[in-house]
Amino acid sequence: MSKDRSDQHWVRRRCVTHFIWAGAIIVWSIPLVAQHWTSQMAWSLADFGMFGGLVAGVALALVHVSQSPHPWSYRLAAVIAAATAATVIFVNAAVGLVGADGADANLMFFPIAAAAVAGGVFWRQDPHALARLFLGVGATQIGWSGAVILFGLIPESGRYIWDGFVSATLFGGFWLFAALLFRRTTQA
Repeated sequence: MSKDRSDQHWVRRRCVTHFIWAGAIIVWSIPLVAQHWTSQMAWSLADFGMFGGLVAGVALALVHVSQSPHPWSYRLAAVIAAATAATVIFVNAAVGLVGADGADANLMFFPIAAAAVAGGVFWRQDPHALARLFLGVGATQIGWSGAVILFGLIPESGRYIWDGFVSATLFGGFWLFAALLFRRTTQA
């Protein structure tokens, strides 16, 4: 009886994994298909490679989370953290989070996302450490965005206040929400 249940569990896990990777391939192919309908979508091979790496990273995180014995709060926090890291990197590389693409202030957002990814991989089994990590990442995201606003680090753009505010509230809020969910995991 337990062997049948074990086999069903294995098949279910394998189906979920295939579903995640199929979804990742579909997401990765969207820009490829979009290039055929619009001339504004002019991605290079490097763009597809970077996007593919980000999609694969999120897919790996989803596979890990789908097979994790942790409670729902841990799983949701991990998904939010992985998606936020990928989105911060993608948006910053594509158009920049604050000001124009290529503005120097945007360079500080890559280490923030890199710290989140590296810490998430290193402490993936420790919700206490992950809660502290994403609290720090969220505070840093908000702090750097606040510095951009306060010190006018994007002088060529009149929109830097709005860009910094959106970056701080949206991405910083997602990092902090992930920290809150990891903290909830430790209290369960």
